[in-house]
Amino acid sequence: MQLTAEFRESSVKLAIESGKPVAQTAKEIGVNETTLHPWTSKYSRPIDNIKAVRTDEHPYEELKRLKKRLPD
Repeated sequence: MQLTAEFRESSVKLAIESGKPVAQTAKEIGVNETTLHPWTSKYSRPIDNIKAVRTDEHPYEELKRLKKRLPD
C-alpha cells in the first residue's frame, strides 16, 4: 500500500502535537512504529537555513518541554 505525502505529513503532525509516544500514535493510525519514526525525522527537520541545536535530549521530549513553557 502506497501512503501519500499528505498522510505522512499529517501523521507526523499528529505524533508531535499529541505529545503521545510515536509508538502509540503509530498504532492509532494503523502504521508500524518503524514506519512512523523515519517520517518524524524527515518531516520535522528544520527548513531552509535554519539550523537545529543539537542536544542529547530526544527531539520529542524537548518539544514537550518547550511547549510547557509557552503561555496558555
